[in-house]
Amino acid sequence: MDFSSIGAFLAIAQYRNISKAAASLYLSQSNLSARISKLEKEIGYQLFMRQRGKHTVELTPKGQQFMEYAKQISNALVEIENLAIEQDRQFLSVGANAGIHQFTLNVFYQDFIANHPNICLGLHTYHSSDIYNYVNSGRFELGIVSNAKKMPDISTTLIYEEPLFIVANHDSPYYNGIMPEQLPGNQEIFMAYTQDYIAWHEQYWPDRQYFARLSDAFDLPTFFNDPNKWALVSLSTAVYFADRFNWSVFRPGREMPNIRYYLIEKTNKYRSEAAKIYKQELFEFLAHDINLISKV
Repeated sequence: MDFSSIGAFLAIAQYRNISKAAASLYLSQSNLSARISKLEKEIGYQLFMRQRGKHTVELTPKGQQFMEYAKQISNALVEIENLAIEQDRQFLSVGANAGIHQFTLNVFYQDFIANHPNICLGLHTYHSSDIYNYVNSGRFELGIVSNAKKMPDISTTLIYEEPLFIVANHDSPYYNGIMPEQLPGNQEIFMAYTQDYIAWHEQYWPDRQYFARLSDAFDLPTFFNDPNKWALVSLSTAVYFADRFNWSVFRPGREMPNIRYYLIEKTNKYRSEAAKIYKQELFEFLAHDINLISKV
């Protein structure tokens, strides 16, 4: 039995689909199937139930039992690899969207890097759904997302939430206390934060009235030469742009949904010392060091 067969088994158990599991491992379906067949021959029993005409596969009762041992083997391999790494320098990969990395946690990262020169911090920018998959596969040890969802073996912890503010050109006609229904939908630069936010947004600006739609806030300056354009952004994003572009930040006249951030990680998995330090200092920063309201 080799370790690649264990990885093949765990991928199929996760996706319950040969083609998806093969894609996640960058293997052909025939190569992946051959690894599982070899593994089943070595251990002497069938791991998956295969049915013609169906794309999904299910674990046999023996396969369910085998999965627990396979997870233990996989976790032990990670620990062995990390022991070698941690002799000299620790590595930590964290996935988040661009706004969290750049706007919300910018100061935190500067301090963290300065205080921990022995930790090589890898920051990766993806959307929430991708971050869940990468944490689940072990590519990232930690992730910070704005869309919470349930996944087996993944813990999702609410760590912070921010109110929404209106940002616009300094010469805009908008003002503090403006009601959402007073904002012209055809002048909005829209960003779809979460499904709950989209549902709320449709109450005021249905049928996709917005002028433009962005995947993140970095491209806002492209549109804000026009004083009529406006956007709804998280507080940390509003502070970032107000400081750098002298934009106006307005408090809405009616309560809007907060943007929530969640820390995600694998359950029952080895925790590197770097991850433990990162989590502790992140919680301290979010609890005590963020003071954005006074800046707007």
